[in-house]
Amino acid sequence: MMNEHQFNKGANNQPSEHLMLCMECGRYPRDIVMMPCLHCTHCSRCGDHLPACKVCSRNIYSKLHILFENSVK
Repeated sequence: MMNEHQFNKGANNQPSEHLMLCMECGRYPRDIVMMPCLHCTHCSRCGDHLPACKVCSRNIYSKLHILFENSVK
C-alpha cells in the first residue's frame, strides 16, 4: 500500500500536483479528516465507508468533512 508521503511526492522528490487529491481514487479533493488520527487522505466518496485509516490503521470513530476555499475541481 502506498503511504501518504509516497503519494504526495512526484518525480525528483518534488510535491505532486495531486497533493490535494484523494489517495484512493485520485479524482476528487481530499475533504475528510479522520478522527482521532487527523489524517486527511480521502475524498468523501471513498472515505465515508472506511472503518480504519489507511495510513496508520487506527480505528476511525468520526470523520470531519472539510471544504477548502480553492478546492481542486
